[in-house]
Amino acid sequence: MNKQHEYNGYTFNIKVELNYRVERSIDGKREHLITLNDMGATNYYQTHYAETHNLSEIIELMIDEAEKWVDKQMNGDKSEEVILLESLGFK
Repeated sequence: MNKQHEYNGYTFNIKVELNYRVERSIDGKREHLITLNDMGATNYYQTHYAETHNLSEIIELMIDEAEKWVDKQMNGDKSEEVILLESLGFK
């Protein structure tokens, strides 16, 4: 299954492969593979495995990490204070 997520001009594809790894036993563990990558010219790419009970939590964390990466790309190594003051018109 695929979904696109857009943030500040960047488009990410989130791909979930259900039952990627399954233990062959009664009530065996099922792991799903989540891949998040940038659709543009950058090489942002991350993967994680998740069980069903924490699938949405892992996806949200991956999206949060991707958005933080975008913010860092756009703002460089500026501190939160510098970004706040610049947004208020300081130079």
